[in-house]
Amino acid sequence: MDFQNVVRIQSASSEQYSARPSCRIGLLQSSAAYRWSLLSLTFAMGVPIASVQLLLSGPSEVVPPKAIAMFQHFGTVSALAFSPDGKYLVAGSEGISNMPVEYWQGELLIWDLANKKVHSSLRLPQRIRSVSFSSKGDVLAVACGSENTHAPGYAGYTEKAGEVQLLAFPSLKELAKTQEGTVVSAALSRDGKMVATWSSISVNVAGAELPGKVKFWRVPSLDIAATLTGIENEMPAIAFSPDGKVLAVGDKDRTRGVIKLFDVSNGTLRSDFFVQNGRVRSIEFTSDGKQLAVMSDRREVVTLWNVETGEETRNSAAKVKALSWNEHWMLSPDGELLVSTTNKGGGAPLTVSRIVIWDLKANKARADWKWHQDRILLTSLAVGPDSEILAVGTNGGHRENPRGPGKVWGEVYLFHVPK
Repeated sequence: MDFQNVVRIQSASSEQYSARPSCRIGLLQSSAAYRWSLLSLTFAMGVPIASVQLLLSGPSEVVPPKAIAMFQHFGTVSALAFSPDGKYLVAGSEGISNMPVEYWQGELLIWDLANKKVHSSLRLPQRIRSVSFSSKGDVLAVACGSENTHAPGYAGYTEKAGEVQLLAFPSLKELAKTQEGTVVSAALSRDGKMVATWSSISVNVAGAELPGKVKFWRVPSLDIAATLTGIENEMPAIAFSPDGKVLAVGDKDRTRGVIKLFDVSNGTLRSDFFVQNGRVRSIEFTSDGKQLAVMSDRREVVTLWNVETGEETRNSAAKVKALSWNEHWMLSPDGELLVSTTNKGGGAPLTVSRIVIWDLKANKARADWKWHQDRILLTSLAVGPDSEILAVGTNGGHRENPRGPGKVWGEVYLFHVPK
């Protein structure tokens, strides 16, 4: 990509020359190549290398502003959600410590945002995968489960079925609980009458991945209302429409992504439409329920689709390079922003993590922040109900926590969303 540059020149005798526009210079990816192009420019203008600065008008390496608050959490912060009234932030973790057994556990912390203190907490026997509120904010659905991808028995691992729990909020008193395979996500409908879950990849005797499972559960009993059929995706994404009447499922049909819309009342398929290539990884309805935001396997594309017509909308944020390699993303409640975190580079210490806030109406980045800490992965995010506060969770780099041997902490940072 080319950038229009300005060259500021200062001679060896410290004589200051005025800034002047340069020719358009191709900014090369390799640092060695970049140094060579800068050297060539310097030599041609007859000034020392140390005296030339390139002032780019394109994207710059901007770190996040000062955080409003920072909260520490045992383990990697795997799930975040603001309460609908904006008074609380729920943070869930994967792993309490590096010690056996605790490595596979999770913990919920409820932060009171007014006084920045923990209101309540709950230790769970497995890692927390997702948290979801009812629109009233009185019920919290939690999906938790652990899957060992290491050697058998790693860190004291014993195989257990995942769990879906309904908790009273903010007390975290258990209302109901059920077991459900390797559950990855539990979405609570806004009216609080139904929970949808999807369970992740299973493998047959030939080693082939089998389709995931999507189910409806009645609230508060957690009785199964329906098991959806015809799902082919190993990692089906799910999202309730704002009125709670439709569940969208991100699926695949061979090499193409497909969105399937199911009637919540009876589990039948209402309609479906094809989206971009590759399986669908994650989806979210806009606040008015008329559009669906979709991210595919390529991770660099988030597109908006008309739910009624199945056509891509004109204000789609497609092919936004600033959103390259999304790990987590969501739409702001006011529908104006798409917020994304990225972790790119093959793992610490090479990982470069960013936060991108994309203005959907202006179709440009409102903010593009390079994370200011090395060896840190951005592992979760949430936007407040007024769309003015952003919460970002991290893995903390697995630094030792002085509060106990083997303890590690993640962190939650709160930022003002830029106007």
